[in-house]
Amino acid sequence: MAKRSSWHVVCVAFSLILCFSRGSAEAAFSCDLIVRLDSAVTFAALQLDLSYPVATVSIDGSGTSVACSSLTTALGTFDDDDAGTVNAGFVDLVGVTGPVDLMTCALTASVIPSPSDFSVTVIDASDPSLMPIVPLPSASVSSVNCSGPTTTTSLPGTTTTLASSTTTTASSTTTTVAGGTGRSCVIGFDLMDPVSLGALQFDVDYSGAGGDFDGSGTSVACSTPLTSASASFNDDEATRTVSAGYLSLSGFTGPTPVADCLFTPVGADPLPTDFPVTVIDASAPDLTPINPPPLVEATSVFCSNGTTTTTSTTTTTVPVCGDGVVQAGEECDDGGANSDTAPDACRTTCVAAACGDGVIDSGEACDDGGANSDTAPDACRTTCVAAACGDGVIDSGEECDNGTGNSDLYAGGCLLSCMIPPACGDADDTGAVTVLDAQRVLFAAVGLISNCPPATCDVNGDTQVNVTDAQITLAEAVGLPVSLSCQTAP
Repeated sequence: MAKRSSWHVVCVAFSLILCFSRGSAEAAFSCDLIVRLDSAVTFAALQLDLSYPVATVSIDGSGTSVACSSLTTALGTFDDDDAGTVNAGFVDLVGVTGPVDLMTCALTASVIPSPSDFSVTVIDASDPSLMPIVPLPSASVSSVNCSGPTTTTSLPGTTTTLASSTTTTASSTTTTVAGGTGRSCVIGFDLMDPVSLGALQFDVDYSGAGGDFDGSGTSVACSTPLTSASASFNDDEATRTVSAGYLSLSGFTGPTPVADCLFTPVGADPLPTDFPVTVIDASAPDLTPINPPPLVEATSVFCSNGTTTTTSTTTTTVPVCGDGVVQAGEECDDGGANSDTAPDACRTTCVAAACGDGVIDSGEACDDGGANSDTAPDACRTTCVAAACGDGVIDSGEECDNGTGNSDLYAGGCLLSCMIPPACGDADDTGAVTVLDAQRVLFAAVGLISNCPPATCDVNGDTQVNVTDAQITLAEAVGLPVSLSCQTAP
């Protein structure tokens, strides 16, 4: 946001006083601020509000496209209401220890701001053991770095250029994780398919490999080269399985490397085929499930004795409508059941049934004359509105309907969607708690989506959906010992 100012009158004395004035110009300063966690705590979930003076400052971008990013390993989500507040949420399975720089935001200002012009309020925080941090930690804007327009003053025979700028110094921390003490290998895993993902979960079976991954549990020595995704890893040494989960708001696109893990071999060097991968769950950045799941493979093994073994697979999928598989560019595909005349059928162009396709499908407006009824299931109502959730009648496609008694607050009741709530934590109602559920809960916690009822998503039963619920859901998804406890009807 820019501020208008009038050029001042410049007076210069030679043998006589010469005065002149300059016209108006507009000054705008480009700045970056840093929000820092000031408290010496370790958090795995953190939510905060950054307040800024709208009269002089505009955070670049808008809504979920606000120009803010995380400065830690934690996955950060950001939402600017454009009215003076940026809401930020962070989730990290292992934990982040303060004091530490949390986030940075780009902004435009009409006057150079100072850190005291901003305020930071921590809303929620919990540690890696899922316990709330009490009292809540403190955070603040630690620095603001600006650069601005230049101002040129011209007098007869002279030119003076005055640059407007401020300079701050930012601190950074580098952490190096060492591998095994003996002969060690790096196992590389790649996403093979050309798909864009917002969530990914897969298991690596190393029961057929001679040796072990370095570290154990959540301390397994795995990392991701992805810069746009937060990754969590867990090594279950009893089943010899490494589970990996990824969350990203902006998305990441394959083919691309997704993980590197340190492995200490016993006997001969392992091969990529010794590490079969099973993809458990995957979704696009807009939460749409990827079906069929993309391919993830171990593609390389580099060992400290200088040997390197690599493998690669190229998979090209050409969507064919009518083959019974929903692929990119298709909304549905029921194979031989596709129809252009049957109600609610997937059309022969693999487009879902919808108003305007020449078939009366469920949920469309209607008028059945004397057959209209306000009590009969699936009947057109007497107001010529189609049967719908919330009218107190259990219609086709509804599991329940308590009318005005429908509520999203309590497990065991009837949701506002006229569906019986799925199991606690199963936010997408697939029958299992996965990273996609954690992604949906995180989106709901910072206000990006609303279709995440507390009856399913408030997994700690405190009547709120927040980043702690996302943390607990993520821990459950990768197999950590946690307890899900959604609030039940009173």
